[in-house]
Amino acid sequence: MIGINPRRCQRGKKIVQQADLLGYRGETREEYLKQEFKVLAERAAIARKEELEAEHAAIAKKEELERAARKEELEAERAAKKEEAERTAKIELEKIRLETEMKMLQAKIQAGMVKDETVGNTSRFSDASAKHPKLPHFQDGKDDLDIWLTRFERLAESNSWSKDKWSSSLCALLTGRALDCYGRLSSEQAQDYDKVKQALMKRYDLTEDGYRRKFRSCKPAEGESPDMFIVRIVTYLDSGIKLSRTEKSYEKLKDLIVREQFMDACPEDLATNLREKDLPTLERIAKEADLFLQARHRKLCDQPRRVFQNNARPKMDPVRLIEPEKKLNSGQRTGEDRVGVADQRLCFKCKKTGHIARYYTAVDTTVKKAGAGVVLTATAAVKKPTEGSTMKVTDNLQSEVKDGMLQLTSGKSVPVMMNCAALSDPEKTKSLRLPILRGEIGGQEVDVMRDTGCEGVVVQRQLVDAGQLTGECCLLLRIDNTALLAEKAVINLRTPFLSGEVKALCIPDAMCDVIVGNVDGARSPEDPDMSVMVGAATTRAQAKRDAVTKPLRVPDMERHGGVDREQLIKLQREDPRIQELVDANRTSQRGGKVVSFENARGIVYRRYEYPGRNVSIKQVVLPKSVREYVMSAAHNSLTGAHLGIRKTKNKVLSNFYWPGVDGDVTRYCRSCDVCQRTVKKGIVPRVPLEKVPLVDTPFKRVTMDIVGPINPPSEAGHRFILTLIDYATRYAKAVPLRKIDTETVAEALVDIYSRLGIPEEVLSDQGTQLMSDCMKEVCRLLGIKQKATTPYHSMCNGLVERFNTTLKTCLRH
Repeated sequence: MIGINPRRCQRGKKIVQQADLLGYRGETREEYLKQEFKVLAERAAIARKEELEAEHAAIAKKEELERAARKEELEAERAAKKEEAERTAKIELEKIRLETEMKMLQAKIQAGMVKDETVGNTSRFSDASAKHPKLPHFQDGKDDLDIWLTRFERLAESNSWSKDKWSSSLCALLTGRALDCYGRLSSEQAQDYDKVKQALMKRYDLTEDGYRRKFRSCKPAEGESPDMFIVRIVTYLDSGIKLSRTEKSYEKLKDLIVREQFMDACPEDLATNLREKDLPTLERIAKEADLFLQARHRKLCDQPRRVFQNNARPKMDPVRLIEPEKKLNSGQRTGEDRVGVADQRLCFKCKKTGHIARYYTAVDTTVKKAGAGVVLTATAAVKKPTEGSTMKVTDNLQSEVKDGMLQLTSGKSVPVMMNCAALSDPEKTKSLRLPILRGEIGGQEVDVMRDTGCEGVVVQRQLVDAGQLTGECCLLLRIDNTALLAEKAVINLRTPFLSGEVKALCIPDAMCDVIVGNVDGARSPEDPDMSVMVGAATTRAQAKRDAVTKPLRVPDMERHGGVDREQLIKLQREDPRIQELVDANRTSQRGGKVVSFENARGIVYRRYEYPGRNVSIKQVVLPKSVREYVMSAAHNSLTGAHLGIRKTKNKVLSNFYWPGVDGDVTRYCRSCDVCQRTVKKGIVPRVPLEKVPLVDTPFKRVTMDIVGPINPPSEAGHRFILTLIDYATRYAKAVPLRKIDTETVAEALVDIYSRLGIPEEVLSDQGTQLMSDCMKEVCRLLGIKQKATTPYHSMCNGLVERFNTTLKTCLRH
């Protein structure tokens, strides 16, 4: 009997019992048991092997973790030692530098030669600017652009400035949005003062419509005399008329006024449609309006659009100042809809005009508790103040406000914001040194003030879009005991004091662009979070999400009316070139191809035959007047698909022919605007390389470049180096610079030229300071020819680039 391992005794017994049950006897039984025990032993060996491998793996992993931990400890220790050594070395270097500076300063004091090292040489270009009187810079948000431009133009004319220099003088005085608008103009537009002025006026909404709104809504400013106010009104009117390109005659001005009144009174969608078409006459406006209404089965009186001054919402009855507005049915009309009626009726209680008795009861429902005066006087209420208008209130009104609501004797309450700042003069605001920082509202940079006495958030009305308004209003009480009705809006703020989506009141004359009061989440003026404004950039994912998909541009090909048989025969007879071909009646043969012209029933055809291939093509000879349309149909149409010259030519020649068809099709395809804008990469051949000429005359040709910024800078604050090398002698010159603006670089170059001579040619890269208008003017005055290398290809200027590498290596060691 085969021996069984004690560890497998139980399993072995089961195998013996299984053999007995199967009825095995003698050798068969022994053979069966032998095979089963062998399989059992192999399984046990495999299990043992797996256990050993698992144990070895666990031990190896443990050892690896221990080695990694020891390695990290060694690296941390090594890094700490290195950091300590660097800190010590830095401290020693700083001590040496300070000691050196102290010694140099003491030496200069003893020699009586202490001077301001930051004062450089006198600019060589200040003489030209000294002729012009200095002007104050345009303060974005504080100065009126039209007034500021008028002053600039008057000063320029009085000093007899050349108009082609006005633009360069103007750009140095712009700031904020005006400078941003100027920077987005092309080089040619930036040199034209009229185009610069037009772009700035559009940026600040000084258009025909903008001046019209100003003319309708202007009010006397503080300290403005009647004569000054009348001049301002006339200026708005003249500017609007000038931008509308209307003649100053009675009929034209009458048409302009009637057209504006019609646009304001008609439905909004109709007014938008008419403004887009820019119709010149009242007859055209009436006709287009009639077609618009007929197409929509509407009447002009449907959905009327009422006219309000200041582009504000509808005027409110006095009851709305102290009681919520009552909803009206769609067919019910208010007293204001009957224009000119309510204002003339007499009140039977107070015997005054401008309101009726039922509104007088609303005026009487003011707070009359013990010790409290009248909250809103009858005179102020009857005037029906609109949103944004200001009125005086009593001193003890604040005592009747609880939890932001003004309690009325009628038991009702209205929302109120208390203690808002009332100062609106920018100069006085600046002199008070208030906590004003820069922030963002809807992606636009604004000034933000933290007002610890205000109970909410206030924003300038012009910074809020119409879609952000909630339609609600709130009574705003200022610290100077004045009140005004303000609209509520939901805005997105990003400021050091408060960030996120908040509700704010919109007023036209706020003390600052945004005023943050004591609201939830607002930080104190002494603890602003400046990290909010760091890295304010749009990510690629945000830009991709906000990208607007441009619609597919379908070519609007002008339809040709076509020509009939008689017209074609007439046009062919009038074309002298076609008549020459018919009169010649020649048959030419070239390369096995036979070409002939024939006149079939009055129409001239060109027959193109391949005798060997048994192919014959009959082509109509086109007169000159229809060739352009045929080429456009073969190239610009949907089936033409703006293919190449060869395929376009094959399409034309499949049915038509005229003398010079190859050249005409080639020129048409090459001058196609769409093909030039959408050309595939690799199609346009590269410009062939040219050999650099050998220069044998000193200072005939020099090359220059700028190295930097270099950290740390020198003791005098120099962070850049201007390098210049002569091509003939390889003489190098390096000049340290504190900054690399155009004026500084030009002064350094002129200083070099004054000592070494003026070269004939200067080679440089396309850096902004080297390719600016100022640098071009310097080279023109000195008679120097500028040459520029390919952008981002330093191999074109290898001579100076290699010198830069050597110079930086010397500085590093």
